[in-house]
Amino acid sequence: MNPKLSLVIGILCISFSPIFVKLAGVSPIGSAFYRVFIAWICLAPFCVFRQKLKINKKQLLISIAAGMVFALDIAVWNISLLKISATVSTLIANLAPVWVGLMSFLFLRKGSGRLFWIGTLIAIAGMVVLVGYEHILHMELNAGILLAILASFFMLLIS
Repeated sequence: MNPKLSLVIGILCISFSPIFVKLAGVSPIGSAFYRVFIAWICLAPFCVFRQKLKINKKQLLISIAAGMVFALDIAVWNISLLKISATVSTLIANLAPVWVGLMSFLFLRKGSGRLFWIGTLIAIAGMVVLVGYEHILHMELNAGILLAILASFFMLLIS
């Protein structure tokens, strides 16, 4: 498949995800389960057909650990979506690249480069435009925001 087409399809699917979680009518954990389960149903035949299921024990354990962290990320983010607006929750939950840059600077003493920080500032400016600076100035630290931050840290662990 064309990589650009795959990217566009992925962006569209991720973009509609918060809306579907809010409209699903099931619990956030149930919604997370069905999201991962339906993806598994779609990917399993491909893996069987292409014979991509042969992995060693170490790879299996790493895959299970990554899957558990991803499940926690999706579940915590879904709970956050029901507590605050989808825009704010999604923007905060997708701040993992910012955490990577900050953690690498603080703990590893490695700079991320000027382009990384310029991109980060542009992304944060875009967030301010989308959410509105009034809302950011008066944003209270509530359970939904804390859950979205936790989801972004889980995404950091996955990456």
